Amino acid sequence: MEAEAGMRVLKLVLLTFALMLGSLPSAITDSSPSPILFELQKIPFHLENGVTPAKNAPETMAGGVAIFDYNGDGRPDIFFTNGANLATLQKDSPKFRNRLFRNDGNGTFTDVTNTAGLAGAGYGYASSSNGPVHFGLGADSHVGAIEIHWPPGAIQILRDVDADRVLKVTEPEK
Repeated sequence: MEAEAGMRVLKLVLLTFALMLGSLPSAITDSSPSPILFELQKIPFHLENGVTPAKNAPETMAGGVAIFDYNGDGRPDIFFTNGANLATLQKDSPKFRNRLFRNDGNGTFTDVTNTAGLAGAGYGYASSSNGPVHFGLGADSHVGAIEIHWPPGAIQILRDVDADRVLKVTEPEK
């Protein structure tokens, strides 16, 4: 008796399931191929962090990535910062270059690092190796003060800086 009741419940569950499948939208049950196709496209970047036998802390924190629209075309581009030779903290080999990849909009990216001048010079810890810093002032034609905090603790203040210019700032000597 219990076996018959169990079979009836199982048949009822299977029937309910079959009815639910029959009522699903055809987009779900349709076996025609999807108009969206995903394909893996590798980006030619390899993180190089100057590994040494000493296992220095920066070796574990090399590089970074930023996704942003660098050229204003509405498509997200990819910028990777890379490590450097730990002995010199300099990018003394092409393998340590930072890389900027422009989104071509068709599922591919083009390396535009040289054109953008972003190969870098120093160690890429936390995306920090990009020498030039760009910032917008909106409609303002100058900024009252720029305050720079240097890693050893020095603070440098530049006053009354006009817009639309390039400043070369050097860390002050102690």
